[in-house]
Amino acid sequence: KKNIININEIKENIINEIKIDEFKNAINLIYYANDVGNCGIFGEKFVENNKNNLDLYINYQKNYSLISKCLLKEGDNIITIIPKKNMNNLSYMFQNCNSLKDITELKYLDVKDSKDFSYMFSGCSSLSDINSLKNWNVSNGENFEQMFSGCSSLSNIKALKNWNVSNSNNLEGMFFECDSLFDLNNIQNWNVSNCKYFTNMFRGCSLLTDITALRNWNVSKGINFKSMFSGCHSLSNIYPLQNWKFSCSTDLEGMFYGCSSLTDLNPLQNWDVSNCEYFTNMFYGCMSLSDLKPLRNWNVSKYKKFKNMFAACPLISDISPLKTWTIPIDFYLKDMFPNSHLINK
Repeated sequence: KKNIININEIKENIINEIKIDEFKNAINLIYYANDVGNCGIFGEKFVENNKNNLDLYINYQKNYSLISKCLLKEGDNIITIIPKKNMNNLSYMFQNCNSLKDITELKYLDVKDSKDFSYMFSGCSSLSDINSLKNWNVSNGENFEQMFSGCSSLSNIKALKNWNVSNSNNLEGMFFECDSLFDLNNIQNWNVSNCKYFTNMFRGCSLLTDITALRNWNVSKGINFKSMFSGCHSLSNIYPLQNWKFSCSTDLEGMFYGCSSLTDLNPLQNWDVSNCEYFTNMFYGCMSLSDLKPLRNWNVSKYKKFKNMFAACPLISDISPLKTWTIPIDFYLKDMFPNSHLINK
C-alpha cells in the first residue's frame, strides 16, 4: 500500500538544514523501488544541466551530489527537490524514470517561464495519472518534443485540456509510443498554428481509433509530418484530416506507416502536397488499403523519394490512378511497390 507523504515529518527531518522560505519551494515526489531497487530519479541530461541549481533529499537524508540513479529502499521512497532558482528549462527532468508514479506535488512547480519541456517524462512507463499538471501555465513553452513519449501507462490526458501551446513550434513525438492512449478529445482546442514539427507525434499509439479531435487543427505552418500516425494499427477513419493544409510541408515520410486498419484515402484527395519532397513509406503496411483513386490528382512534382510508399499493401490491385501524376511514374513504380506483380500490368 502506498505511503502518504507527511509534510510535517519532512519538515522535522529537513527544516534545520534549510531556510523556511526555501522549503516553501520544495517539491516532494514518491518513487517505487523497482525489482532490483536501482531506479533513475532524474534524467541524466537534466542532472547535468541542474547539478548546481537543486538541493536533493532522498528519504529525508540530504544527498550532496545530484545524481540520476540511487539505491532506493524497498517500498515507497520520498524524493524532495528544492530549486535554488526558477527552473526555466525542464527538459529531460524525469527521462527514463520508470518507477515514477505519483507526481501530485508537481502542481506546485512554477513553469510559467519555461520554454523547453522536451523529454520531461519520456520513458516514465509507470506514470498513468498526470492530473496535477492541469493548471500548469505552459504559455511560454516552445518545445514539447517527446514530453510524454514512452509513457505506456498513460491513457487519460484530460489534464492537458486547457494547456496553451500556441507558442510551440515543436510537438515532435509528444505522445510517441503512448500505447494506452485512445482518446484525443481533450486536446481538440489546442492552438497549434505556430507548430512546424509534428514528426512521430502519435507514433505507436496502437489503441488510437478516433482522431476527430484533430479536425480543426491549423497545421498550415507544419513542415514535417514524418511518421505522425505510424504504428496506429487501430486507426481506420482519417476523415478528420481532410481539411488539413500542407502547403509548407516537405516531408510526409511514413505518415501512415503500419496503419493496418486504414481502408479509405478519400479524405486525402484534396491535400495540397505540391511542396512535399519525401513520400517514403507513407502507406507502408496499410494492409486493408485497396483503392488509390483518391490520390490521382496529387501534385507530387517536387518529389525526391517514393521508396516503399505502398509496400506491403496486398489488397491494392490497380495502380493506374498514379499514372495520372505528371512525373515519370513508371520509373518509380518498383520503388513504390517492391516485389509487386502489378508493375508490369
